[in-house]
Amino acid sequence: MGESLMPSGRVPLPSAVKLRKGNARGINADEPIPPKDDFGAPEWLMKDMRALAMWNHLYPILREMGVLTVVDAGVLASYCSAYSDWVLAREYIIKCGPLSETCNKAGNSYVSTHPYVTIAEKSQVQMHKCGALLGLNPSDRTKLQARKLGGGDGKAKDKWHGALG
Repeated sequence: MGESLMPSGRVPLPSAVKLRKGNARGINADEPIPPKDDFGAPEWLMKDMRALAMWNHLYPILREMGVLTVVDAGVLASYCSAYSDWVLAREYIIKCGPLSETCNKAGNSYVSTHPYVTIAEKSQVQMHKCGALLGLNPSDRTKLQARKLGGGDGKAKDKWHGALG
């Protein structure tokens, strides 16, 4: 059999995430460090209001956590796009149900899972993958030592509250 191009095992955590967790072991001293310049959402993402709202919600948080650089824009955009697709699919499923009646070529009707169920499932998988790369999955989030937005008064100022619904 041929060799796999993908290494086996767990995907390593980004060094910035390891450092935020207080773990300096296993950090590559020669790891390339991309510039931490400010950057905006890609133009194509700006046409999707729900995805853009998620970008605007996560961008400042991830920047303050120190885990987002200009080369991570694609991962964040992919997360936001998947989030938008997931919400759209879930709204349809809630409204119309997860099943649909279809006719086959012979004209017989049958009930099957609606395609929006598959869209929701695939979008959720994509969110989990991108979220893990950004340190967003629940296990990473509980281990991160990020400062709260708005300073150290213990009261996070969430200017995006209500913008995602």
